[in-house]
Amino acid sequence: MDISVRLIFVALGILFLDSVFGRLFDKWNSWRQSKAQEVEQLRGGAYLPPKPSWFGALVMFRLCRLARFLLAGPTTFYGLDRVRGLKGCKMLALKHTDPADVGALDRLLLAIADIGFFGLIKRIIFNRKDIPVSRYMIDTNVLKGWFGWFALITGAIAVFKEDDALRAKSAANAIKALKEDGPDATLEVFYEGTLVEDQQVHEELIKMGFLLIAKKFVHDEKKPMEIIPVGFHDLREPQDATLFHRAVMVAFLQVLRWRSLLYRIGLKKVLWQLSKFRRMCGYRNYGMIVVVGKPLTFAGKDTKAEQVLRGTALPSELKEALAIFIRKAKILQRTAKRIGDRKRKLRK
Repeated sequence: MDISVRLIFVALGILFLDSVFGRLFDKWNSWRQSKAQEVEQLRGGAYLPPKPSWFGALVMFRLCRLARFLLAGPTTFYGLDRVRGLKGCKMLALKHTDPADVGALDRLLLAIADIGFFGLIKRIIFNRKDIPVSRYMIDTNVLKGWFGWFALITGAIAVFKEDDALRAKSAANAIKALKEDGPDATLEVFYEGTLVEDQQVHEELIKMGFLLIAKKFVHDEKKPMEIIPVGFHDLREPQDATLFHRAVMVAFLQVLRWRSLLYRIGLKKVLWQLSKFRRMCGYRNYGMIVVVGKPLTFAGKDTKAEQVLRGTALPSELKEALAIFIRKAKILQRTAKRIGDRKRKLRK
């Protein structure tokens, strides 16, 4: 083939790629500009984003898996069979001991839907209406930078804690989302409302907010809600480190030897990011234990006394319901810690 003909084909190929990527870039800019206002409204704490699409659900599932791998380490789940195939409206009430805790959400949702990851892909292709998604409540202080966009496409409900009126609006948004997201809607909350690193249940931090949301929903919709307590225990002893963690530590120490060179060529920010990753992975956490409790039915005035006595339901009186929930949460935390201690002894 003549060289001039080849050049013509190359030029046509470049023009084609430029046209394709140019259109994609234009669409991305158009979408970003149209959603920028929604992101700012979400950061303000009074905006309810639409239900996550199949793309938002897929992004959440993959990032949860990545967070579990990078930030938590090997994660073991116990009690998933207690929620497998669970129907109806649900609230996942999680203990928050580390930012990596959110990495457990995908496994919990897949267990509730009684499918695996390939089952999720099948639903994305053939039946997008049945994709398991979950709303989650998150502090507005976290919604900075790219995380605000992530929260928007995954249907987060922002909570502005410094303002009572906006906090009440966030609770109203949560109730509205549970009503509009379908019969199997799911809401994820941290029952202490904040991150507590010592992995103990603090009664003074547990407010009635999540139970008030459940009570209002049950009252309006005339149907029960399943509240699922989940306990976490992070393995933070160096002897729990995996081969991946040790490789990260060795790699970071090698990078430190070239610190002066990185500073000279203007890569100080890269070193800072590496040190941040080092603090999260291979230093702070070496694994995670997740224990899923039995679902507690909250049916308001329709709750039967025998269900409460059997430990499968919460009473309509909120103070009694909160006391029972705290007792269950403490049991889950002790169980998770006991399992972690047993694993550590077996490694010795």
